Amino acid sequence: MLQGNVRNQRGQRMQLITRKRCCCVPVSEGSPITRTERFQETYKNVLQDIRDQLNAEAEAVQIILTGIDNDIYSTVDACPNACEMWKAIK
Repeated sequence: MLQGNVRNQRGQRMQLITRKRCCCVPVSEGSPITRTERFQETYKNVLQDIRDQLNAEAEAVQIILTGIDNDIYSTVDACPNACEMWKAIK
């Protein structure tokens, strides 16, 4: 899984997660021989339920970040998800 960072409209860092996937496809139609194709899953090409989970996670992170003071922002800034942020704040 690859992870990167993007910034939202307020300039806050948010994680963007993409995954590399592999699938076997026939070399030609009807052929028993297959080859492995690799493609990268992004927000645009994943299933709607995965998009919904990503949106819920992003919303949870945004709620936490807007509700904390600047002095603890640096503590949660490195957390990979909302659950870890919440644990760090407690």
